[in-house]
Amino acid sequence: MMVFFIFLLPNNNVQDVKAKLCYNAHVFKRTHTKMLITPQTAAPSWDEPIEMLLACHGKVRKFCHQLTLLPDYLTHNGLDQSALTSIHQILTYFNKAAPLHHEDEELDFFPTLLRFTPHAKDSVDELLRQHQSLHSGWEALRRQLNSIMAGETLILSNSLVHMFVAGYERHMALEEPLFEQGREDIPEEQLKEIGRIMAERRQPKKKPQNLPPVQPAPETESESESEE
Repeated sequence: MMVFFIFLLPNNNVQDVKAKLCYNAHVFKRTHTKMLITPQTAAPSWDEPIEMLLACHGKVRKFCHQLTLLPDYLTHNGLDQSALTSIHQILTYFNKAAPLHHEDEELDFFPTLLRFTPHAKDSVDELLRQHQSLHSGWEALRRQLNSIMAGETLILSNSLVHMFVAGYERHMALEEPLFEQGREDIPEEQLKEIGRIMAERRQPKKKPQNLPPVQPAPETESESESEE
């Protein structure tokens, strides 16, 4: 609530007081509105693959948080529009974006990192093992979420959610220091090449063009004579 104290001095008229009041209110609203606006950070580009990998982890945390809220929400509210939207977003991310993120690491980032930071091999080996367990945990969760979306049940296992989210928390805690190590050790040109491949991986696959049917070769005179 805005409170302005204005003292009427003998040389102040009512119109001046109103004008000052309006001006002060405008300045107060403008400056305090700015303080409430959270500045938007620029999205990283594919020339910054480390930032892109970290941004993916930010999304993982977001959707893992949504997952932790779902079991209780479904119990108390059922499958309303908010639950449907949340489940759809979770399925889309972990079915499509997360596997691509793991490919970025397994096929491009980890091999390049090990060329320049060979002592990271034990951590990389552990992260690769964790990828497999994360995939298995997601498969179990995915089946439950699909059943909920189909209206077959409203039960989402708290224990499955907890194991999946805890697995990702452990995974990211081990992995993110390697991202920072890669930022320091991998040459800039190599990083840009990783980013280029990551961007290409997300391009829609071109459908192969159907080739025209092969026409039989015309029969020659010699072939006709030999048949006779």
